[in-house]
Amino acid sequence: MKTIPDGRGVRRIWYDFDEIEQIAADTLAAAGLWPDAPGRIDVESLVETHQGASTDYFADLDDSILGFTVFRTPPHVVVSRALSELALADGASLGLRGRWRATIAHEAAHIALHSRLYATGARTPGLPAVRCMRAELEAGEEARDWREVQANMGMAAFLMPRALFVADTIATLDAYGPTFLPLARTSSEARGLTDHLSELFEASHQAVTYRLQTFGFLPDPRARRVGKR
Repeated sequence: MKTIPDGRGVRRIWYDFDEIEQIAADTLAAAGLWPDAPGRIDVESLVETHQGASTDYFADLDDSILGFTVFRTPPHVVVSRALSELALADGASLGLRGRWRATIAHEAAHIALHSRLYATGARTPGLPAVRCMRAELEAGEEARDWREVQANMGMAAFLMPRALFVADTIATLDAYGPTFLPLARTSSEARGLTDHLSELFEASHQAVTYRLQTFGFLPDPRARRVGKR
């Protein structure tokens, strides 16, 4: 982690990709939430127990805001009532449940990565809360606010830890026989893999797709890494 000045001369925190992945993994391990096998991460316990945040999952927010974190001691995490009611209803779709869990994981990432910005005496000025707009959270690494980009990366790492995600992806592809990477987005292998990982990690198809792109299993315009297996 380092700090760099933005266009206004204000210091901002810079994390590289591997650093965020490691922070998320270390945080889950310290919280006792690293599972023995790939599967659902309890992000509610991460926020409420390990990070010690107070929560309000049924706040009346503008439709454009999915949630926000107030940086106080302890931090306070707020999630939209409309999203929570839909996601927690009987028979809620995986997409809705995944979006709700992604919002909580996104706020957990803000706490893990950005609390120091708002600590008493911190040099970097800022508002007491980061409001997470629907468009920014859904934009992944294309978000405009640098804090949202980092929180989206942390969210993915919390929901689908790299070591577990990659290991299960490879094991699943092994069952298909020889495959060449990246998979075609419309192939039966890609669709089946995305469905499987979404169910396994209880994450939305969009979040899983970003993760598969990140590690070279699907075509990625950012082209981090590709390969053949």
